Amino acid sequence: MFERKGLRHTTTEEIAEAAGISTRTFFRYAETKEHALFADDDGFDILVERVRDALDENIDVITAIERAHLKLIDDFDRESADRQSHALRVRRLVIAEPSLLAIALAADAERALVLLEIVTNADAAIGELQARTVLTAMGTAVRLSFDEWVIRVERGERVSVRSLHQQVLERLTAYFGR
Repeated sequence: MFERKGLRHTTTEEIAEAAGISTRTFFRYAETKEHALFADDDGFDILVERVRDALDENIDVITAIERAHLKLIDDFDRESADRQSHALRVRRLVIAEPSLLAIALAADAERALVLLEIVTNADAAIGELQARTVLTAMGTAVRLSFDEWVIRVERGERVSVRSLHQQVLERLTAYFGR
């Protein structure tokens, strides 16, 4: 509906009706119509679970988070064409609509706080500034990789998010390593 009618012209009532639920039930699952776009995103919960599992194996916390991000990227690259198409459509809307981008960035900030707590609890030697810096860089690199994937797919290219992520990391390393 957001794609067809635009965000402003799509009502909560229309979304609820299309979902076969009441408006009241709709608000049990989503705070606003904008938040409904993100209702089925469980990637962060999976990321945290994988990080905690890795910590049980005595892997350092930053490496555990990096590996968990890469595993999510690899999982996405193996998704069906339908699931990838859905992700493409959502990301397109997020990029195009400032209110959706604001919600996505706010969610990223909340998630970063959760990861920060995990890092500081797992390794007292890592200072808060270092942890926030690394976590922000990781999150930004992942987001940029997916945004670049959207751009490339829209150009008709077939490219994996993993390969784009590797390119993002190489460019960061080249820039900061000079």
